[in-house]
Amino acid sequence: MVQARAINVEGRDAVAIELDVPLAGLKLGPYVCQLNVIDDAGGSFAFPRFAVLVREPVAAAPVTVPAGTQSSGAAASATP
Repeated sequence: MVQARAINVEGRDAVAIELDVPLAGLKLGPYVCQLNVIDDAGGSFAFPRFAVLVREPVAAAPVTVPAGTQSSGAAASATP
């Protein structure tokens, strides 16, 4: 459970949160997620749902440096 105690989005009177969800234990495929939002102070609630697709990881593309963008005298590496 995530519990917000203060507004953290200036000018919107809102609270932004981030969730880290471990996907390793889920089977590949589509899911419907529901986020339960209860505003005790305002006496309101919402239960938005959104689609999530769990799929095979995509291999990261190699990092490339365009010609002519290296700083003078420095060597750039194409691998992290």
